[in-house]
Amino acid sequence: MARARTGGGSSGSIWGLVLFGAGFFIPMILAIVFYTMGEAAEQDAAAAESALNQVIDSRDQNNPALTQITAEGSGTTVSQLMGAIQSLRSEVSVLQTDLSGKTTELDATQSQLANQQAATEKAQADLQSTVAAKDTQARDLTAQVNALQSTVNSISAENTRLQTLIDSSIDDVEAQLLAQIEEWKRRTNEAQAEASESNRTVIQLRETIEELRGKTPENVPVTLADATIVAQIPDEDKVYIDIGRDANLTLVMPFQVYDADDLIKIEDPEAEGKAVVAIISINSNSAVGRIESRQPRAIINDGDVLVNVAFDPNRTLAFHVFGQFDINNDGDLDEDGNEQVKSMVTRFDGKLTDELGFATDYLVLGSEPELPVRPDDELDLIKMREFREQLSNYEAYLNLVAEARELGVPVLNQNRFLDLIGWFER
Repeated sequence: MARARTGGGSSGSIWGLVLFGAGFFIPMILAIVFYTMGEAAEQDAAAAESALNQVIDSRDQNNPALTQITAEGSGTTVSQLMGAIQSLRSEVSVLQTDLSGKTTELDATQSQLANQQAATEKAQADLQSTVAAKDTQARDLTAQVNALQSTVNSISAENTRLQTLIDSSIDDVEAQLLAQIEEWKRRTNEAQAEASESNRTVIQLRETIEELRGKTPENVPVTLADATIVAQIPDEDKVYIDIGRDANLTLVMPFQVYDADDLIKIEDPEAEGKAVVAIISINSNSAVGRIESRQPRAIINDGDVLVNVAFDPNRTLAFHVFGQFDINNDGDLDEDGNEQVKSMVTRFDGKLTDELGFATDYLVLGSEPELPVRPDDELDLIKMREFREQLSNYEAYLNLVAEARELGVPVLNQNRFLDLIGWFER
């Protein structure tokens, strides 16, 4: 019995010791375990913080969550650290996603920049090629311009030489022409003097013959030549004449052309010239005329004479114009026909007289008016006034013809006047 109690007490002590050891060592072991886990957690937190600092930028360091974790420090439990780390991991994931987007945008921007750089380099290369082409073209053009300038200088020098030769030739031709004109003038003056003497001789002989026959000779007005053709330009229908500006010649003045030995009768309807020459160029003592018209088969020769009854180099001829005219020959009297004839007279340096008298050189008459018939009804004042006007015009016409004969003034009808002044339609 006693052994039994002893044995039981020893066993209880052992169990008590065991329980005491267990109560002492187990908390110690747990403390060591928890301490080790705490240090591991702190190391993991530090590593996480270091990793976090590597993936976040300076702007995220002010994040409230990071600030809170940093402020809590060592008081943070493992679970809190794990939650914070998980939160940080989420934020890191978001930041990584943003970083990936930014990286993609950066790659796109770099690609665009590379494309722009390539385009810029290509543009620079094209520009250099264009500049080089322009320089080459400019050099070519400069060479062409220099060549053309050399050609122009050569042509200019040749033109100057030719102009000198032409001027010299023109001077020689003008000198020869002037000498020829002077010679023709001398011959013309001699011929005109001989013609005048011959005319006087012819008139005297006619008067003698008529006296012997018992008749009074009729006075036939004649005129002398105004100019002479000294040379011709056949291919151009132009002639050189021996009078010019010194003889009061004017441009466009027309002349009738006659043979050198013709006796030019003013009132002879058959004494029309064989051609009409109009003045187109005038020098001091010579001129150029253009042949405006000529009679069929008419031949113009050097030495032929020109006549314009309205032209006189020494004096101004006076004309008295009366009546109505049909200048365009359409069969109807022109309303302004009288004014047209007067304009022709003044255009060719003639003058007009209001009345017929001794100072009048020529009387130019229009169409002869008809003798009017007296109206049956003399009480019709309008018809009687028209009758008196027509009768007065008819009597004035006849009186002028009679007066011109008494004064010895040559009478020219429309056709003779236009022929003698060389008028032609332009």
